[in-house]
Amino acid sequence: MTKPQQRLISLISDLGYVTVAEKPAGVYALDIYLPELHCVVEYDGPGHWARHDFKRDSWLVGEYQLHILRIVAADMEDEHMVVEYSLKPFFAGALEDEPRNRKRRAKENGWNG
Repeated sequence: MTKPQQRLISLISDLGYVTVAEKPAGVYALDIYLPELHCVVEYDGPGHWARHDFKRDSWLVGEYQLHILRIVAADMEDEHMVVEYSLKPFFAGALEDEPRNRKRRAKENGWNG
């Protein structure tokens, strides 16, 4: 786990959410999974390929009904902005979309979270 990923976990924990790092999901590992919200925060460092990420995200949404937020390396230069304009709105949206229902549907497709 990278230092920026560790920092993201700390920021999310400061908001009161439990996180699971490197959660397996099919053939993938989710950077940061939030069980309460049934959503994922992914940190995209310089080595990420958008085309691969799009295919991966599409599969994860279709298979497990996960909400996915991607934070790119440049975003982490201003942690306040990440918290206020990325994490908080994303989590609010995930809460509005009935995480329990999405989790139930995901379990029907083999989700073990």
